[in-house]
Amino acid sequence: MKIDPCLVICVLALAVLMPIGFTIDHKPYVGKCAASPHLYLGNHSSISNIINAINASNYSIKIVSSARYFHAPLQDSNDLINCLNNKAQNGVKIDIVDNNALNPNSLIKKIDYIQFKNDGYGNNLFMTLIIIDNKRVVFASQMFTLMKSSSASDFVLDFEDCESIAAESIEIFNFVKKVAAESLITLFPHYYSPGYSYPQEHFSIDKKSSYLFSITPEYYVCPNRKFTKDLIHEFFTEKIGNISLFSGELFPTSHNQGNIDDMFLITNLIETAASKQNSSVRIVTQNSKNSSICDATLSLSRVKGVQLRVNTNNYATYFVHDDSVVFMPMSFNAAYENSVILLALRIKNIDIANEVLDHFNYYWENSTHLDNCSRFISSH
Repeated sequence: MKIDPCLVICVLALAVLMPIGFTIDHKPYVGKCAASPHLYLGNHSSISNIINAINASNYSIKIVSSARYFHAPLQDSNDLINCLNNKAQNGVKIDIVDNNALNPNSLIKKIDYIQFKNDGYGNNLFMTLIIIDNKRVVFASQMFTLMKSSSASDFVLDFEDCESIAAESIEIFNFVKKVAAESLITLFPHYYSPGYSYPQEHFSIDKKSSYLFSITPEYYVCPNRKFTKDLIHEFFTEKIGNISLFSGELFPTSHNQGNIDDMFLITNLIETAASKQNSSVRIVTQNSKNSSICDATLSLSRVKGVQLRVNTNNYATYFVHDDSVVFMPMSFNAAYENSVILLALRIKNIDIANEVLDHFNYYWENSTHLDNCSRFISSH
């Protein structure tokens, strides 16, 4: 039997190349969260929460950051920049991957900075993740622009003591940094993807809380990780009670056929959740200048069991039911767009869920009813 020499070369290449850039670590990280994260919402999610965490660092800080809008840099937070520069001057190793949220000239040369332009597929970055001393993690809706433009739905989650979340966050950081440096991962993309080496779900020591990351777009989702659309579908189809959703926009903004299909999918998901016995779905969102989105939103508000109100000061997303909350740094529709790399986090913790629900209820009472989108459009 003849053996194709090309086949032999390919097999050897696989054996050599596969370990490069990733590791398959089967160490169980279950039961490593010693404490629940500190949660800061809305006006309380100020830059000071992030500065306090950074000030506690002793030897390393890893940051993935992104601006709320991609078309131009937003104003930097001088307090945060000064904090990072001071830490770097004092010997703390700082690595930043950023998509235009800050001016790199404001950072001293000791800070390792890479600008994320796109991933080679045309996707830009939208996540904020801070890893301190490889053991503390801050997951937030925004960072360098938070103090300047905090919205009602902004959030900061500070995991002070969760070994498994820190381990996976380091993997996410390394993945994003590699994509930023190479612009495109063509070799074994799933093996580089967040979550490949770690369990799908992390649990607290007392097993009363769990944490799960999901990612968008789909081709960055490895077999051990959830796609964000799947996470949303699972959330809305669970046998649960009432759902409260706070977001900037519900529906995709572009008009291609895929996004039209996703618009119907979102509508059907919410209608299905609302049709359950004794269930309701409350939504606080923004008015949109897009006529098709307004029509879909207005139509959704007329579905039995769906209540919809408008608040002009919300961009990030969270949705909550019972003991479960999902946090996303962008509007709900971003999970259905193919233009961003997005990280979402689901937390099952009754105390956090109740805190989020109290925050939602406050803005629910202070939001207006959606009566007529057309009137809003014609006035702009």
